[in-house]
Amino acid sequence: MIKIKSLPFSIDKITLYLFVGFIPFAFYALYHLWYGIDHIGTVSFVNAIVIAAILINNTFYKKVPWHNHFLVFSMTMSVLYVCYFIGVRGIVFIFPVIIGLFFNYTLKFAMTASIIFSIIGLIAAANTMDSHVVIRTSIPVTITVVLSFLYAKTIKQHKYALKQEANRDYLTGIYNRRNISQWLQQKISSVNNDMLALYFIDVDDFKRVNDNYGHAVGDQLLVEISQRLARAVYQFEPNLVNIDYKVARLAGDEFLVAISGLNHKDYIELFGKKLLEEVNQSVSINDLTLDIHTSIGVSTTNDNSIESATLLNQADIAMFEAKKKGKNRIGYFNQTLADQLTQKNAIAQAIKESLEHHRFFLNFMPIYDASTTKITGAEALIRNEHPSFKGLGPDTYIQIAEEYGLILEIDLFVIERCFKYLKDLLPKLNGKPFVLAINISSLELKNKHFPQHIKQLADKYQIPPSVIELEITETSLVDYNEESIHVLQCLKDMGYKLSLDDFGTGYTAFNQLQHYPVDTLKIDRSFIWAIEKNNNEKGFMVDVIISLAKIYQLNVVAEGVEEPFQLEYLKALGCSHYQGYLLSKPVDWVTLKSLL
Repeated sequence: MIKIKSLPFSIDKITLYLFVGFIPFAFYALYHLWYGIDHIGTVSFVNAIVIAAILINNTFYKKVPWHNHFLVFSMTMSVLYVCYFIGVRGIVFIFPVIIGLFFNYTLKFAMTASIIFSIIGLIAAANTMDSHVVIRTSIPVTITVVLSFLYAKTIKQHKYALKQEANRDYLTGIYNRRNISQWLQQKISSVNNDMLALYFIDVDDFKRVNDNYGHAVGDQLLVEISQRLARAVYQFEPNLVNIDYKVARLAGDEFLVAISGLNHKDYIELFGKKLLEEVNQSVSINDLTLDIHTSIGVSTTNDNSIESATLLNQADIAMFEAKKKGKNRIGYFNQTLADQLTQKNAIAQAIKESLEHHRFFLNFMPIYDASTTKITGAEALIRNEHPSFKGLGPDTYIQIAEEYGLILEIDLFVIERCFKYLKDLLPKLNGKPFVLAINISSLELKNKHFPQHIKQLADKYQIPPSVIELEITETSLVDYNEESIHVLQCLKDMGYKLSLDDFGTGYTAFNQLQHYPVDTLKIDRSFIWAIEKNNNEKGFMVDVIISLAKIYQLNVVAEGVEEPFQLEYLKALGCSHYQGYLLSKPVDWVTLKSLL
């Protein structure tokens, strides 16, 4: 929209074009009336009046529907009139009218109208022209009609292709997220007694297909699944008249089936089982047989005030709940999940408030050298006294922070606060060894800018990388890729130590350790607590991890050491460092400095 500030109204492009067209028409009419060519002047003046009326309507009243057709009709009649009286000079005006017809109407109508209009115009021109001239003139008119048709057809095809690209998934050809969201909102606005049901389908362990067989096989699998979903919907016949459905691919291996017109809960469950049965069948691709399993989350509504994004989020939550319970099953969004969602939203809001008002603070768990029993480092632990966090540990609200995209800000807060403390501490250590361990989110492994952010903070506070150890959990490496390894390697090359936290609880194959540029393994506390005073058999996992660390020449830190016999057992195995309540609980920074 083109705004003219000095006027109390706005001018759009169509109005501007009409205004530009009005000026020559008005002058053309005045010119012919001035020199006594009244019939031409009168026709031009009528068209100028039509354009002026449309201008006024467009600018002040915005009542549009009839005026475009009226203008085209007025112009057409005028050109035919001019052709009849001035012959070849009138035929000149046939060309823009033909083009205008193709710009304003469907191809079929424009083609038919332009042919009829051209024939009538040429016949009218014969009043003042020789028949041979009329025949010769018909050639460029015909060419104009044909070229206008071809051009308009090409434009139409491009528009259709763009519309398909905007509304369809490029790989499978089914709806995409944008189109299904629009369709959902339309359906929600009209729901009443019948239900609208969403089925959020996620392929279990799809990443392994890409990793083991390549993305080409993965793409073929996604196409096959989309076809199966469409087939399952088509074959589902609950004897409902007003049933309507759409199948969409949201992203990656995530699909959505939306179906409206269901009037009974049994139909909703029956259709979910039908989808699971149809999709969870073996697939043969390039002589490979793949066993396919999916998790489905279902949300329903007959409330026309709900947002499509909310309903979609509910189905997504139900799907993740199905995965938590073992995958290859259907989960339904219910009141329990709704209450959990409300609580998570409240915690997410509390995290935002805590970041804004600086309510997060740090405690530190000292790390001891097993041979000297002296503190050689500490692990930074985030804490918060916000009322919404009462009874919740960091493991809970950090997970929510990751889910809501708030964890990166928390990571930078913790790192900068640790650097600020170290700047004050380092001059007072007098060369004593000390390493501060800082936990970072798994999302940082996908953040290519993270190493640069670390460097900027280190330069700001003049912190040498050698006194920092960045901790990642073993479970964060389940979905590792080359990008993750690259981020870790960049940090390693910058001089930072890297440790693998909670080691033994994840899915890292021992031979994969050679791919991770880590310096330290931290034995999860659950293995330390399994050690019994007079029974060494239950400590076998600790034996394995320490032996593994020796093979790969890695340091070992045992977490959760609370009993003297646990410490003696660890010392006997050659564990180099430990932390736990046996010697110290988490302390604030001032207390840690005094202990040092």
